[in-house]
Amino acid sequence: ELSQTDFLTNVFEAYSTNGKLYYVIPSFRVDTMIGASSVVGDRTSWTFTDAAHLLETLPEGTNLIPEASRSSFLRTMMAYCGSSFIDTGAGTCNFQSQNFLDLLEYAGSLPEEPDADSYGEDYWKNYEAQFREGRTLLAGMPVSSFEGIDYYVNGIFGEEVSYIGFPVESGSGSCIKAEECYAISAHSDHIEGAWEFLRYYLTDDYQSGLRQGLPVQEKFFLENSGSALSGSQSPDSESAAPKPMTEKQLEKLLTFILSVNRRYYENEEITDIVSEETEAFFAGDKTAEETAKIIQNRVQLYLDTNMK
Repeated sequence: ELSQTDFLTNVFEAYSTNGKLYYVIPSFRVDTMIGASSVVGDRTSWTFTDAAHLLETLPEGTNLIPEASRSSFLRTMMAYCGSSFIDTGAGTCNFQSQNFLDLLEYAGSLPEEPDADSYGEDYWKNYEAQFREGRTLLAGMPVSSFEGIDYYVNGIFGEEVSYIGFPVESGSGSCIKAEECYAISAHSDHIEGAWEFLRYYLTDDYQSGLRQGLPVQEKFFLENSGSALSGSQSPDSESAAPKPMTEKQLEKLLTFILSVNRRYYENEEITDIVSEETEAFFAGDKTAEETAKIIQNRVQLYLDTNMK
């Protein structure tokens, strides 16, 4: 009966390799960056060149994202942009692109460590104020539930927001992350039994009772989305008590979620290579171009050894 069930194809597309899906994915979340529509525009993607040009028009010292240090920015960059630099299917990488160089130069302008005392004693009130006062352009928005999502849509910026995502070279700067994913070993002696177990995660019985993450079955995904209209039962902050989402806002959010087909990039070994090799750049011992070339060679060697 699963072949007659409508699933969210964008989730399966994000986790497919060469058009084939190797995982059972029961639930997922979408990670994006939001900004005030009046500032970033009504769009769902942009490049770092776009972001840099916008920052030039804003007051000096405006941050792209909150609490960014050099290392944290690089890890955020790899999570959102890793698939832009690395083609896992082909086993190739491109860390000498202009987009990577621009992101590296921006990371170099950030502090080595964020100022832990910058928000004072009333942490959350002062943290949220940076968005409404225009001191920080983007806020991270994880969508793993529709309950409380009005905090992000109507609370943080205090005005209409755009799901613009992290600046990437092309495509969407937002990504899908499976809450759980399972595969069956091709060498197992019990493939049929394993499938009988895993298929349960895709059935009505399991999907209708999900308590963590968004369902991959379309009917339960849409059914759950209605909870966004009831508003937060207990707002996370007094300073940004959000209004419940409207039907129009929910429609915009659903259209956005269903458009995301980029997978959250997770490879600690490659991310560690980027972190290690950028230290010399941050210390002023190497140029961005020299650093990118070293990263390119090391990551390509890793791919040649592990993914071909």
